[in-house]
Amino acid sequence: MALLIVVILLMVVIFFIQAPALFVNQLWRELAVFILFWALASVYAVTALDDVLFPAPSQVITAALQFIYQFLGI
Repeated sequence: MALLIVVILLMVVIFFIQAPALFVNQLWRELAVFILFWALASVYAVTALDDVLFPAPSQVITAALQFIYQFLGI
């Protein structure tokens, strides 16, 4: 639990170091891309530390294709 809090604090510190400079210089595209990657990295870090189990990509693809095949009647 302590490691999770440390990672969250580090992610917040990274955000507050990088984002203001992009905002002040009005680098809107760079700010949007930074926020996107920062959010993805934050979610990945938290889920990796919480041992969240995700299905294998092949299972997701198989389930999606089965849904599509049923929808199309194949």
